[in-house]
Amino acid sequence: MRRGAAGPASQGRARVPSGAAVTRLGPIGKARAAATWLPAMVHVRFAALLSVVAALASPAFAAPPEAIVNAFREGNARYQSGDFSGAAESYEAALSHGFESATLHYNLGNAELKRGELGRAIFEYRRSLRLDPNHPDARANLEYARSLAVDVPPPAADPWLLRVFIAIERAVPLPLALRAAAVSYWVLAALVAVSWLVPSRRRESRASAAACAAVLAVSLVLALLGATRERQGSEGVILDQEVAVRTGPDETSTVLFSLHEGAEVEIQRRTERWVEVRISDELRGWVEAGAIGVL
Repeated sequence: MRRGAAGPASQGRARVPSGAAVTRLGPIGKARAAATWLPAMVHVRFAALLSVVAALASPAFAAPPEAIVNAFREGNARYQSGDFSGAAESYEAALSHGFESATLHYNLGNAELKRGELGRAIFEYRRSLRLDPNHPDARANLEYARSLAVDVPPPAADPWLLRVFIAIERAVPLPLALRAAAVSYWVLAALVAVSWLVPSRRRESRASAAACAAVLAVSLVLALLGATRERQGSEGVILDQEVAVRTGPDETSTVLFSLHEGAEVEIQRRTERWVEVRISDELRGWVEAGAIGVL
């Protein structure tokens, strides 16, 4: 279950020019958020604050929008100054008010990674991707953080085609797969109708219908996999540096093996103080609830 911590995927380094602005009201894309040398793959992307304010206009937020925006700005400023622990506290304060965004979790993940909290960094990058599966920076930094993890998941025993579908399903949200299936169904129905009502276009209609049927089948499989995964339970990330995995939910149970920060697991059952985790059919057991972040 162990491997040596790998180095960064890329050792390229970039420097932020002194005095460069890093917090603006408009979108600024990717930003290098420190005045020191940083690994190229670890950087803060500062969200467009106007977009944040617009999201905060929702009545779902009980806290004043200014408190959340100020905490977000404070986190950015602290990160830029090298106070990564302070930056993490500010981003956590924004989350404590009930506001969530992919960029906020991404920034928090960067702060956690920079202060050496690998498990919490992976946890926040995963939370970011749950809100925005196409967030390119969060995905790149997640893969970099995973390369530093000690525990290596065992090779999957599923057939390769199923593994491909599972990988695609994790990148495609369930609502998107359902919408794609619905659109494909109605387009397929229209093409079938055209092939019967317009004989001169039957060949073209059948070819298009076959392609549409393939899209419908893939969409249904992705939706089925997504719905099954949601019913089976959630996933989690080990947050503590090292945690014992036991045969039962109590401290007197036998220790089976240990997991280290950043290990990603499936959650099977939960009690008030314990969580049953699964890595494979052979590797499963109970860990203390405070040692794991539940996605």
